[in-house]
Amino acid sequence: MATLTVSISEKLQLNGKDRGSVITKDISSITETFHRIMDVKTSGTQKILEMDATEGNSTGGKLFSTNVKYLRITNLDTTNFVSITVQNDATEEYMVKLEAGQTYVLFNSKIDANDLGDGSAASGNLTDIDNILARANSASCQVEVFAALA
Repeated sequence: MATLTVSISEKLQLNGKDRGSVITKDISSITETFHRIMDVKTSGTQKILEMDATEGNSTGGKLFSTNVKYLRITNLDTTNFVSITVQNDATEEYMVKLEAGQTYVLFNSKIDANDLGDGSAASGNLTDIDNILARANSASCQVEVFAALA
C-alpha cells in the first residue's frame, strides 16, 4: 500500500498582496493505479473510463468505483477544448468543458445530477459513476486519465 499526495497550488499577487494558497491532501492505502493517455476525436463521444459498483465486474480496465479515491482528467492539447461527460447508469449525467491544458479532479466516484431538465435541484441521492465520455471540439486532442484506488 502507498500514500498518494495531491497538491493544488495557486499563485496570485493581487493589489500587492499574496492571494494564492496551497492545499495538500494525502490519500492512504492506495493499492492500484490507472493511467492512460489517449486520443479523443471530434466525431461522437468516446468512453475514456468505465467503472462498476460490483467488484467482480471490475476487470479488464473497468475500475471498481467504490475503490476510486482520486481521479484526474487533463486535456493535454494546447489549443482545443474537450467536453467531458460524467454518467451514472446513463440516466443522469453532467458535462464539463476542459479548455486546452485544463484539468478536472474528483476525490471519489459519486454523483447526482438533475435529470429532469427543469431547473429543479438534484435530489441528493449520490450514486456511482459508470462512464466518463469525451469529445474534442474542433480537432483531435490528447487526454490524460489518472486514477488511484484503495
